[in-house]
Amino acid sequence: MEPDCFIIDMNDYHLSLQICGSIMSEPLLAGVPVILLNSSNSPENVISCFDAGAADYIVKPFTGRELLARVNNHISMRYMKKRLEEMVDERTSELTEINRILRENVEEHKKVLKDLQDNETLLLAIALHMPNSYLAIIEKNYTIGFASGQEFKKSGFDSWRLLGIPLEKLYGERYPEIKEKFESTFAGKALSFEFFFNNQHQYYRTVPLPAVSGEISRILVVAENITERKEAENRIRESLHEKETLLKEIHHRVKNNLQIVSSLLNIHIHNTGSPELKDTLKGIQGRIFSMALVHEKMYRYKNFSRINFRDYLVDLASEIRSLFGGPGAAGRIAISMELDDESLTIEKAIPCGLIMNELIMNSYKHAFREREGGGSVSRSKKRTKLHPP
Repeated sequence: MEPDCFIIDMNDYHLSLQICGSIMSEPLLAGVPVILLNSSNSPENVISCFDAGAADYIVKPFTGRELLARVNNHISMRYMKKRLEEMVDERTSELTEINRILRENVEEHKKVLKDLQDNETLLLAIALHMPNSYLAIIEKNYTIGFASGQEFKKSGFDSWRLLGIPLEKLYGERYPEIKEKFESTFAGKALSFEFFFNNQHQYYRTVPLPAVSGEISRILVVAENITERKEAENRIRESLHEKETLLKEIHHRVKNNLQIVSSLLNIHIHNTGSPELKDTLKGIQGRIFSMALVHEKMYRYKNFSRINFRDYLVDLASEIRSLFGGPGAAGRIAISMELDDESLTIEKAIPCGLIMNELIMNSYKHAFREREGGGSVSRSKKRTKLHPP
């Protein structure tokens, strides 16, 4: 157990100094105070004792109270010193940990700062090189807070000259229109719209930029130059109009020529007396009508790519009925059609129409055994059902 204090009576002066020096050299005892007792009061002896490491030097004779006071004083000082050292160690440990945390925070802050700088550099590069676009930040007072974009470079205009300029000065008489759009964005609504300005067709996208408090004091505006695209669309639209006009003319001429051929066949049908020739001419006339009907439907519906095949079959069946059913027979034949609306291209509509033409005509010519001449049917009423091919 570590002693609180050493008291040495210096009966042997030199030995006592050696003992004092040995105590001070021992690491575990170096902090224990040593009090030397001696009858000599010479300055040389006192200095030698303190040089040896003594904490105090008491000259004989002395009282017990003096010795006790000095012992208590040195013990208290020792424990105070020890406590101060412990506090210093604790504080040093805390400061070391704080320094470590600070170093980590500083390194993290440096990394975050570098990332922010890299992001700012990247965003600036994006803003400067946005293709076919103008980029701007509009302040709450409708002035330009930032402007960039490759369109400025194309025009040779320095975008920084726009900073702080009021939009009213920039847009002139068009300012009320653009302000109405920007007001909606300041109200929190992102917009996309086309705007013709400065002899350019521009496509605007506006996005609110809320602050940390939630207030929208700025908006981001990206205006893309779509003039080339608009001009290309107009050229395509004009080209399609020309093609549509040409196709109308072609379909109109084809339809008219087929109708002329059908009319000529109709004249031969009425002038011939041969039932076989009449049926053959009616068959040819039905095939021509089925093709002419396709062109007629396309011309009527203003759609040169598809026709409604249900309407087509209804008209086809009606025309064939008028060809083969005479005035008396027509009333004795009922046609029931169970068809869905189906749109077919002209490539499919013509062969399908020819097939349905043959089926319906064969029904009139061969489906009824008790026929009266010229494709008429017996007096018993017949019903024919048509289903989609």
